[in-house]
Amino acid sequence: MYVFKIKDKNAAIDIVVTRALFALAAVIALFYRTDSSFFINIIIAILLFFAAVFTNLIFNRFRFNKFLLVSFAAILLFIATHSIGFALVLIAYSLMVHFFYKEPIVEVNLQQIIITRMIGTTKYNWDEFENIIFKDNLLSLDFKNNKLIQLEIDEGWEEINVELFNEFCKKNLEDNRQ
Repeated sequence: MYVFKIKDKNAAIDIVVTRALFALAAVIALFYRTDSSFFINIIIAILLFFAAVFTNLIFNRFRFNKFLLVSFAAILLFIATHSIGFALVLIAYSLMVHFFYKEPIVEVNLQQIIITRMIGTTKYNWDEFENIIFKDNLLSLDFKNNKLIQLEIDEGWEEINVELFNEFCKKNLEDNRQ
């Protein structure tokens, strides 16, 4: 059995989730406002919308911690709404992503190919494939229905003999065609 670790896109997931949380916090700050703090709510909502738009820049260029950013957004949301519940829910949602995160891997065994990602696990039988090739840290899964999946494999994980793997796949594909 061969196991490959797919190059991790966890940072991209963090950016998308944080961006969505900032946008949600901005909308909440706009709609759950009091008359006495109308302008404060508008300013906080604008700050949160800008944070949502520039999340990628904030993460990559300034190297801020995600939890620190979401905590700051929760404080701003608390100031705008005077509700600790909204702030706690915002922090809880940002933490839940890490609890549900699954390391993306591909398992190739004699029975099937299993691709595990954060969204779910997909299993494919050998008879669904036309060809499977591993070359230059790229695993190419060519299906008989002209579907093609190419997965970038993490270089620093486990050394796999490329020739042995490709021979293994070629043999299994031939065995399943007969």
